[in-house]
Amino acid sequence: MNRILNNWDMVRIIRTIIGISIIGQGIASQQTSLWLMGSLFTAMAVLNVGCFGSSNCGVQNNKSVVKTENIDEVTYEEIR
Repeated sequence: MNRILNNWDMVRIIRTIIGISIIGQGIASQQTSLWLMGSLFTAMAVLNVGCFGSSNCGVQNNKSVVKTENIDEVTYEEIR
């Protein structure tokens, strides 16, 4: 339930609106394939999944900051 209610960003809202508009077009033109496709897009946006059955498709929300203090100096040597 938390997956549905939390973490709504602009892309997720746009995907939901596009999915609902595809459903509307499918109903208006009486094409079953359109409203089925719109239902799929809407379900993916509401459930916040990129690919059904796989959690590797989405972008991870890592808010960790990369520390640059421990980066070693790189030395290059010229090859002739």
